[in-house]
Amino acid sequence: MTIWRPGAQVTAQASVQATAQVGAQATKEVKRVVLVLEGEMKSAEIQAILQLKHRGYFKNNYLDPSIIEGFVELTVPDILKSPNQMYRLTQKGIELKKYL
Repeated sequence: MTIWRPGAQVTAQASVQATAQVGAQATKEVKRVVLVLEGEMKSAEIQAILQLKHRGYFKNNYLDPSIIEGFVELTVPDILKSPNQMYRLTQKGIELKKYL
């Protein structure tokens, strides 16, 4: 049984529009990171799946922008160079992945 609530359709439509707008603003590199990220992954795993050989290029053009734009977060944010550092999608990243 569906209960109609005033504004529910407007809220859903606004959410879809916001996700579409975010998707349009994300670079193709960020979108690629979002699409391949599953659960928690090390940067080397993401880089390997994307078939990028140069670590600096991957970090500067793919991983860092994904973090800065709020699509990806660190699992150990207090220790940036932790050997246990992994990356996962934020809610914003999950929404973008659904949209893509």
